[in-house]
Amino acid sequence: MKRKYLNTNSKLALLCSAVFLLLASTTAFGLHYDGKCRSCHTPHNALASEAPLWGKADVVQPPYTQYTSDTINATMGDPNGISKLCMICHSKTTSYGIGSDMRNDHPVSFTYDAALALADGRLWDPEVTLSNIGGAVGNGTIAQDMLRGVDHNQLECVSCHEPHDKYGFGKGSGLGDSLAYLVKANDAGQLCKTCHRK
Repeated sequence: MKRKYLNTNSKLALLCSAVFLLLASTTAFGLHYDGKCRSCHTPHNALASEAPLWGKADVVQPPYTQYTSDTINATMGDPNGISKLCMICHSKTTSYGIGSDMRNDHPVSFTYDAALALADGRLWDPEVTLSNIGGAVGNGTIAQDMLRGVDHNQLECVSCHEPHDKYGFGKGSGLGDSLAYLVKANDAGQLCKTCHRK
């Protein structure tokens, strides 16, 4: 009976693979369970389909009062979709929530499309206007880069706020909590002017 031995190259490849898998699993374990990610996500038993690996149990949502005026042509309702997930923590049920009275906040969960832009007259058409005017958000249109929903026509909390701070405007940015986690700087209203014709 002849024994087969691994040559030196095969042994080295096997050792490197084992080390890589160990490091990858350790890093993945650390990312899954560190405090930052865990505040919203869970690696097991996700609870909602609107966000990957969502780990927050839904709470009873209060009825919300959103900002309205005679010049708003959009239909307003309660936050839904991914904005509803944001409100699990940012509602009146937590110490860092904005409450259910959102009349002092930008409305969310409404359809922002070419028809709304035309009816309003002071909004850019999200289907053709680039989102990177005045600063980078992406390389596509407002609809492609900032709006959510199946048809990319829903303005949600994450249209302006990036909870993963991939643009560098987090709490350590010196912008203050009120400007934290934006998709672009709002110096001279850059973020606002992405959608609003002012």
